[in-house]
Amino acid sequence: MGEDTILGLCFLAFFLSILTSPLWITACIAAAVTRKWSKEKTRRVHNDIEGVEADRLVEDSESANEEEFLDSEDEDYYRAQQDRKREERQEQEADLLLSTRAKFFKEWKKCWSTGDKIQLAKERELKEQDERRKIAREAVREYLRIERRKARMAGTKSEAGMELPSYGNAVAQVDFEVLSASFLNWFNTQPGTNFHPSLKIVDLRARNAGRGIIATADIPADTDLFAIPRRVIISEETSELATRLPELFPKSEDVIDEVDQDGLPSELPKPWLNLILILLYESLHHSTSKWSPYLSILPQRPFAFDTLMFWSDQELEELQASAMPSKIGKDLADYMFKTRIIPVVKQHADVFYPAGSSQPSDEELSGACHVIGSLIMSYAFDLQPDDDDVDEDDENDDGWVEDHFKPSPMGMVPMADMLNADAEFNAHLSHGDDSLTMTSLRDIKAGEEILNYYGPLPNGELLRRYGYTSPKHSRYDVVEVSWDLVKKVLSDPEAPYHSKSWSERLDKIMKEIEQDGEFDADDGFVIERDAGDPNEQGLCTTEAKFANFPEELVAIITDLVSKFSKDEIKQKNLSDQSKSSFIKSRILVVLSQILRRRLEQYPTSSEQDAVLLDDSRTKGRLRMAVDVRLGEKKILEEALTWTEGKMEKYKGVPEEASVPEPHGQPPRKKQRMAR
Repeated sequence: MGEDTILGLCFLAFFLSILTSPLWITACIAAAVTRKWSKEKTRRVHNDIEGVEADRLVEDSESANEEEFLDSEDEDYYRAQQDRKREERQEQEADLLLSTRAKFFKEWKKCWSTGDKIQLAKERELKEQDERRKIAREAVREYLRIERRKARMAGTKSEAGMELPSYGNAVAQVDFEVLSASFLNWFNTQPGTNFHPSLKIVDLRARNAGRGIIATADIPADTDLFAIPRRVIISEETSELATRLPELFPKSEDVIDEVDQDGLPSELPKPWLNLILILLYESLHHSTSKWSPYLSILPQRPFAFDTLMFWSDQELEELQASAMPSKIGKDLADYMFKTRIIPVVKQHADVFYPAGSSQPSDEELSGACHVIGSLIMSYAFDLQPDDDDVDEDDENDDGWVEDHFKPSPMGMVPMADMLNADAEFNAHLSHGDDSLTMTSLRDIKAGEEILNYYGPLPNGELLRRYGYTSPKHSRYDVVEVSWDLVKKVLSDPEAPYHSKSWSERLDKIMKEIEQDGEFDADDGFVIERDAGDPNEQGLCTTEAKFANFPEELVAIITDLVSKFSKDEIKQKNLSDQSKSSFIKSRILVVLSQILRRRLEQYPTSSEQDAVLLDDSRTKGRLRMAVDVRLGEKKILEEALTWTEGKMEKYKGVPEEASVPEPHGQPPRKKQRMAR
């Protein structure tokens, strides 16, 4: 064999060794893992150990008692960690059943598997989050260690004389900030997003406002604060569920309008139900969802909501005579979940539930739907078209588009729903073809909160939908007067305007009114102020004041009074001017009696409610309930003052029409209804 041949064979061998080196290297790695696995399996058989011991959810230094202080968002993080550890244990247990050869080839194959890019990115994000949490926890431990040492040396609980936070509470605060930072990092990495550098996400839980956004420096008017591409929004257009089950999402804006066998009306927008299905799917696939960092900062538990849906019966009683409890709609929601949501989830369980996950009971699923429904009510936006396409009926005079009033497509808009809202606001969300942009309406000073606008909602409706009340929204407070109350006042034999002819004909006329196809006795009559609309800078510059009663109520009372007063007017031989004054005075008497009766339905007076609000111990849901009922009483009192002022013009007309004196205590204010 010649030297050239030998040299060629050497080069060939060297070349083949390079080509096959990855095979040998991965084989060695797989063999090492398999050898370690084999020893562990032998040890378990020798010691008669069954299964794999569960790993601790938290570090040994963190006690179980400290976990109880963690808030709902931290609980979600630990649940994700627990799920991951559970999957690892299941894989380990499955490995124990493998043969040595099967284990070797499994590990060898794993060496060559690069994994799903999205999953690898999520794993990296989780590892980074773990590292941030560990660093933050060490900082919390050191802080508490120093503060407790100071407290022991000073002989007090703390320098301020207040109890120091427990480790669990401190960790919960840290995790709140970590989740906020993780969300902001995710948002900024989405193509097309923009977040102004002078904005900051802050913790406003101390005033029951969750997260919010403030300006860290002065921001001029007409500045783009942040932009959200439509592909970042959770909606029918972007969710994976709509792709996997397209038959559930037809391109229509139908409204479900039917009556079930028990006579329960069902009127819910199809987009609203679609978004419940989408959010349910994304929450069940939380760990793999592309919106995972965003979903992590949203409330996930019933106790995280203060909307009326989650109030106890005892708490709802604090609303007193308010009509708001009748507007909660829990029975309707239960019915819709039972008939529209749960059957779909069961039919497509393979789509909704990740492989290997347990399936909740119908009751648990219904509870999850209630949480998601409240989440949509509080956080979702109507995805309006571009400004040029908005219907004039959907705008007020200043062009403010109001949410949730028609079955337009709905979606969860990351970052936009971080903003709190008030009757006076400094930012407005514009709906473009490709993105949504939040823009400042006026100059915003450093430290000022960025506020959105939910529309001219009374505090009762604000509480029902969003779970809070606002002093500035009291200008929009309303109160509802039921048709039953109006009938009782008109039928009262002790009323100064009552007569024999009135009593004999009243019932017949009442029935005729109720049989009118355009009259709905269940709606009642809404009494409200003339509050005006915010100006172009989001400020309320007009005085909110009571100006008149509902036209339909006045028309009904005017018709009745005119019919029943004909004989009296004829007997008194009144002139046309006196006749008009006589009828108007009686109308005002009826209206004043309605207002007084409505006020009497409230167990407490407005003065008593004001004392409660001045008491610092009145907090949380009780304070919000008092805000609502006091607002309703104030509008009733204003309307009564207005009515009695009008009646002064007609004093001395016929004595029957004189202003009735109140009996006993002065009238108490009643609360208002939702718009």
